Amino acid sequence: ELEEELDKAFKASENKKSVFTILRKEKESLEIKEKRIKNQFKR
Repeated sequence: ELEEELDKAFKASENKKSVFTILRKEKESLEIKEKRIKNQFKR
């Protein structure tokens, strides 16, 4: 019973980690796009 709960909690935390990783990557790629666009306007 306890092991099942721990397993669920572990899977939930793993899912959260992967979601955060995906969000961070998307945020970084958006920032890179913004920088490119700003650089184009500077010229």
